[in-house]
Parts: sequence; C-alpha cells; structure tokens
Amino acid sequence: MKEKKLLKTHPVYGSVYSDGSMEICGKDGKVFHYPAYKMDEVKTAYMGANRIHKPMFLLFYTDVMNGKGSHYE
Repeated sequence: MKEKKLLKTHPVYGSVYSDGSMEICGKDGKVFHYPAYKMDEVKTAYMGANRIHKPMFLLFYTDVMNGKGSHYE
C-alpha cells in the first residue's frame, strides 16, 4: 500500500496527497474524500475544457500534481 503523504493544503481548495487523492472541506464543515480513481474521473470529465471553466479545486489539484503548487502560497 502506498504511503499517503500530504503534498499541499489550502484552506479553501482542500488537501492533495501523494497517492493522488484529495480532501475537500464543504461549507457546512463536512470533509469529502476523493480517492485517486475518482479524481481521475473528474479530470477526464473536464479534459479539453479551458481553465476558466474548471472548478478551482480541480485547478489546485492538477497544479499540485504537476509540481506547480507554489502558485498557491
């Protein structure tokens, strides 16, 4: 089993882990966990769309996974 290491966290967009999963905190305080396979489905659904049309949590996720997470500091 892969170790789940925190790559980057943001108070609004959520937390991205090294195994490709993500946790997002909703407005009501609930935490939603998206495993790597679910994030792959979300990325596929928005493939080809311009960045302006993608949800911010997805932009944050893809930027962190591509090594560009420092843009969110």
